[in-house]
Amino acid sequence: MQSESKSRYLHHIDGIRAIAVSLVFLYHLKIPGFSGGYLGVDMFIVVSGYLISALITKELEQTGQFRFGIFYARRLRRLVPALAAMSLVFLMIGVLLFSPEMLIRLAREARAATLSFSNIQFWQESDYFDIASDLKPLLHTWSLSLEEQFYFFWPAMVLLAWRLAGRRGFAFITIFTAAASMGMNVACSTGVLVPSISWLSPLEDGPASTFFLLPFRAFEFALGALLVIPRKWEFQNNLLANLIALIGATLITIAVYSSVGSWSNPPWQSLVPCVGTSILITVGGQGVSGRLLSSRPFTWVGVRSYSIYLFHWPVIVIWTYVFGSMSMLGITAAVVAAFVLSTLCYTFVEQPFRSPTKPILKPFFSVIALLILSTTIILMNGWTFRITPPQGLAILGSAKEFHRDYFGGRGFKPPKSGLISATDILLVGDSHGQQYAEGMTREIAEPEDLCLTVLAGTSCLHLPGFVRTSLGKDWQQLVDNGIDEILRHIAAVRVQPIVVMSHSWLNQMAKSKLSNSLSAQTETVLTPVDVAEGILALQSVGHIQWLVVIGQIPGAGRNDLYDELMRPRLSRKPVSEIGSSVATIVTIEFNEILAKIAATTGKFIFINPTDVLCDGPICDNLDEEGRPLYSDSLHLSKFGSRYFVRQIKSQLLRLIHERERDLILHTESQIAR
Repeated sequence: MQSESKSRYLHHIDGIRAIAVSLVFLYHLKIPGFSGGYLGVDMFIVVSGYLISALITKELEQTGQFRFGIFYARRLRRLVPALAAMSLVFLMIGVLLFSPEMLIRLAREARAATLSFSNIQFWQESDYFDIASDLKPLLHTWSLSLEEQFYFFWPAMVLLAWRLAGRRGFAFITIFTAAASMGMNVACSTGVLVPSISWLSPLEDGPASTFFLLPFRAFEFALGALLVIPRKWEFQNNLLANLIALIGATLITIAVYSSVGSWSNPPWQSLVPCVGTSILITVGGQGVSGRLLSSRPFTWVGVRSYSIYLFHWPVIVIWTYVFGSMSMLGITAAVVAAFVLSTLCYTFVEQPFRSPTKPILKPFFSVIALLILSTTIILMNGWTFRITPPQGLAILGSAKEFHRDYFGGRGFKPPKSGLISATDILLVGDSHGQQYAEGMTREIAEPEDLCLTVLAGTSCLHLPGFVRTSLGKDWQQLVDNGIDEILRHIAAVRVQPIVVMSHSWLNQMAKSKLSNSLSAQTETVLTPVDVAEGILALQSVGHIQWLVVIGQIPGAGRNDLYDELMRPRLSRKPVSEIGSSVATIVTIEFNEILAKIAATTGKFIFINPTDVLCDGPICDNLDEEGRPLYSDSLHLSKFGSRYFVRQIKSQLLRLIHERERDLILHTESQIAR
């Protein structure tokens, strides 16, 4: 991805770099028509393979030896100062804008990039194209680590092959590397290789491995290296050069416009832009393409491509983090900021440090300083002294820890054994049933001296005739066991308990299907009516007298409500924005359908969460004291659980008092006997 100081400056190479970095930038800006712009990284890799191999073979041919010390000193001067400068700039910005969790994430990414293993770190985390990736500030450094790992292995491999068989040895090792890497891609992506070899089990995710890891990208470097095998590429006339360049440009264009932002694409799809890039390299400065690629606008961007690449993505992440999405203003601001910062970096960092007269210790010291700073941030929990949280809300290390500690169902689990015959309220469902446990306990059970039993938590619909279709567990057995447990607890109580049921209805509907009496799954797509029929079936089977069904909660409408509350004042959004969200149409319609069926049949009482939490389509995210109602994007927090139950308390108390009257009558009849 970087250029080399050579006796003969290759202008067209910088032109190719300009195209590559522009494609990546446009892809990250989500500009329509550039969904395959991420393939610009593949173009960079081919260029790197070509330049580094040309440098190595030239020295071997002229001197018969290779000076590793000089090679790695050049790489250090070329790569590290700009990377360190970029990381330090955004760490300082992160201190002003980021929550502790986000700052820790940035520090970890900076450390991984500095030590050249960020591709491995991101491989272990998640999808490069998923929503969360939009908030990984140094995600783009995976390709730099990949390149640095290539620099570590390739010179020694080439030297060994050259010592054994000269240029033919170089040709052999290059062709072998390309073939082996492509073969691994095919084997891993099709699942042929991994299941049969136990120590390759970490690669069973397939697409993630082929996207991030060097062995699967080596064929792209090797394609560039293949161009070095002939000593010189030259075409007899410009017409032929133009025709061949057109083929190369067409291949790149087809790849970019036909690909989508997904690493599930087959690995050989990246072969197309790589071949196109190789063709443009071979044409060189000849013909129309050579003149265009060597023109001043292209070379101006090309020589700055490394700095542009370094700065463009963190700028986009910061805008997205602070403002939520990339508007036209955001796109304009990101382009201007990226070019200003990259130009400053190129002028005052890249160029000065590339000079061989500069002491090699300066880049080394920048690495040490960056590692110390990033490690300090991590060890000090993201410098929480910067944050003033809402009253009553603790500063925790991460949103995951907040969800773990503040989930409305935390600490409430089904009884390990036996039946609780004194149960007054029976809470059932998945985690969305469990989330009401905190509120039911603190607002009703404890004040009224009642016994609450929680049978919620298992992630499936606890309704007859349904089965979850996800792999990995015997879901039919889990559903059956869950229903049996509900019915057993109801039967064990002298006077039936009030049964309160809730699920993540829409989520479970998407993961479940109807089943017949033999538990064979059908292909029916579930509807709210199907769910209502399942509720009625459970009520009928259990002869449930008091059944309360809580509908689909609207959710926070954002991925990380806790993070937004933990930001420094400079980037914290106003309460008017954080404190509300808009209920989706599908949530509103689902709740309305179940409310109508409940009113029509009279078999269960339906509580509509959008009536409780929303004013029209606008729903609350914070309680009266500014604390989050949700522990993550969809689950109620302890605050939210109590807030919700307080709103429906009078409705539940009427049922409780009705049940108490029945209990008194039952007791009197027993005495009379």
